[in-house]
Amino acid sequence: MERKEEVLEYDSSIEGKMEVVIDVSFYRQTKNLRLIMNKKDGEIIWGYGDMTAELGYVLPKYCAYLDVERFPDIEKFVVENGIGVFTGLQKTIGNVIYPMYLFNEMILAKISEDGLAEYENKGCDHFGK
Repeated sequence: MERKEEVLEYDSSIEGKMEVVIDVSFYRQTKNLRLIMNKKDGEIIWGYGDMTAELGYVLPKYCAYLDVERFPDIEKFVVENGIGVFTGLQKTIGNVIYPMYLFNEMILAKISEDGLAEYENKGCDHFGK
């Protein structure tokens, strides 16, 4: 099966601009939304890291904490691409403040239709399913 992908540009303050593809999934323990950033180099796509952080708390549907420790520029990327909006909630672990975002279901379907379907069918079995 050929992978349908939405290529976006991520501007990292550490590595500069790069083309990325986002996969939608869910964390097995909590069933929370999981967004995985993959770097695209020509025709090659390789895993770059989780945009979201699994902090062990069950979250509302389409919500996730952003991993601002690994991706310092991730909030700007999410907002500029219309992927999600800040909920005003955050969780502090150590010296890191993780912001919780509510992600746009229609944008998630556009960037990872199969992944979103799996999240909706097998994940998010809490808070509104």
